[in-house]
Amino acid sequence: MTVEQFRILWEADEHLSKFSKEDLAKFNLNDATASFLSIAGLPSSAAPFLTFVQTGGDKFNSICKLRELYDFLEQEFDKYVYIGYDGSGNPIVINTSNNDKIEWLDHEDMFSSNYFNSSINALGSCLIAQMAFIETVNKENGNDAYFNSDFTDSQFEKFRNDIETADLQCLIEEGFWKDCLDVELSMREQYRQTL
Repeated sequence: MTVEQFRILWEADEHLSKFSKEDLAKFNLNDATASFLSIAGLPSSAAPFLTFVQTGGDKFNSICKLRELYDFLEQEFDKYVYIGYDGSGNPIVINTSNNDKIEWLDHEDMFSSNYFNSSINALGSCLIAQMAFIETVNKENGNDAYFNSDFTDSQFEKFRNDIETADLQCLIEEGFWKDCLDVELSMREQYRQTL
């Protein structure tokens, strides 16, 4: 998915916060990452329970070096640019020393690194896949269907395939999207047991 495709698909529902090239220059991001963030930008929030930094946000809601937020971290964490967090407060970062790979840091395990996406473009594609899954489930199964984890095998398989197309590594490495898919199935199993 191109940057422009992501922008058009996302902004059909919600505004994106773009970052100036001047602001991004201090982070040593590669051209593809900087283009994505300046042309499309990031949503303020996205399923499942993700919050992203915004232009002009406060200290915890602005793009910055991770160590600006957590000054107790060692110098090796300078490679991380903070772009958001998950529902548990775990930072989502860009690893500038590893081709701008997106990582998910476990703040309860000394900020250990976990896989999120291979690139910012792959992150955008996975966010669109998640959004499409929710919209399809609610449209086809009823307004509260996604909330109730009431989805079919074929709907889930389409979502899984979209994630795989966006970033195959998501399904190979332990990390955010693999966990997300596992949680979706677990929640559905719990829902079905209540019927």
